[in-house]
Amino acid sequence: MKIENLTANPLPDQNKRLTHEARKWVAQTFFGTMLKQMRNSPFKSELFAGGRGGEAFGTLLDQQLAERMSTGAGSKLVGSIVKGIEVKNQKAQNAKQQLQRSHVGTTTDHRA
Repeated sequence: MKIENLTANPLPDQNKRLTHEARKWVAQTFFGTMLKQMRNSPFKSELFAGGRGGEAFGTLLDQQLAERMSTGAGSKLVGSIVKGIEVKNQKAQNAKQQLQRSHVGTTTDHRA
């Protein structure tokens, strides 16, 4: 789903979709990257050690942890992103409406 497709005054359903997409983005780009770096760090903790199973399924664990982290600690970041997008969309819609109004006032009917 593209964020641009959401209106400036989001309906509750659109706000939920935008929040869901922002949460996925935060989980993948911020927390996912952090967990990957922690796993590959020479100073990694034994907390993430899991033997062969840990090696095979470590990325799946990281994905689940990132999703959980984005709903908990990342909720403020997600909220800020959603608010910023909604404000930007509102400004764009206001500018579009103002431009449409200015065109309506300047167009004349040339049919005689």
